[in-house]
Amino acid sequence: MKSGIVQLQALAKQSMGSYQDIAKYIVTNAETVKTMHITQLADECYTSPATIVRMCKKLGYKGYTDFKQDLVLNLHKWFFEKQEVYNRGYIYPNKAAIEIGEVITNLTINGMIKSVQFLDSELVTDLAKILYEAERIDFYGCGISNLVAQDFSYRFLRAGKNTSAFADSHIQISQAQQSDAGCVAVGISYSGETKEVIASLEIAKQLGAYTISFTSDEDNSLAQVAECNITVAQIEHPEGYVAAASRIEMLHVMDIIYSVYASTYDETIAPKISRTRPYFKKRSEDGEKDS
Repeated sequence: MKSGIVQLQALAKQSMGSYQDIAKYIVTNAETVKTMHITQLADECYTSPATIVRMCKKLGYKGYTDFKQDLVLNLHKWFFEKQEVYNRGYIYPNKAAIEIGEVITNLTINGMIKSVQFLDSELVTDLAKILYEAERIDFYGCGISNLVAQDFSYRFLRAGKNTSAFADSHIQISQAQQSDAGCVAVGISYSGETKEVIASLEIAKQLGAYTISFTSDEDNSLAQVAECNITVAQIEHPEGYVAAASRIEMLHVMDIIYSVYASTYDETIAPKISRTRPYFKKRSEDGEKDS
């Protein structure tokens, strides 16, 4: 299933852009658009059919017909009262549990698929080399993003890297101030506007660290600071009440990057990961005996 409808919702929220008015019209009048010819839609949006076709292709469709077919088939899964999914996260007053479950599952799956489409395989390969050669990898994130940061700090720690992912923003700033040319600093923020993360990345960059941003847009404050930007699909409002699919998207993309890293340098990394297994296995067996 395509995730272009979700991208359309994100496009409608942008503060500027040539396709924003078209996207906003479709989001607001989705039921009507289902039956509209491309020329009718162009007239309503004061634009040309060619511009609409270009927007559809930007969203991953072959053209307007392909887009409209997906809209007709999946409208009930993507559009809810006043865009509850996008604006409010996953808070649905008086929604049935099965309906909520379907929405969350579909959004998460499609967000993951679209995020993978954003990945540049050559860039991921280059990042694997940069991360492997780094003397230290520091992950910076606040709130939900810090959970992502800690998850991957742990992964790289088991792989033998010197790494950090402090939860306290003051400690993050202090860690950034210890950066040098041997460090890689990864800033994680779905909105790309988390001031503490931006500040940490700016400090690390000034001190010579290679900087990577991990966000939902290529044109936000965090992405502007970083030398390299990893983008996930924007399927939730950055200020939504509940961040669910965005967290899974980030974890999924980082899983891919880490797996490429581990696969590329398997001979070096696998033995380091294996060192921890006997200890954890012993602890697990001891726990079973104690119980």
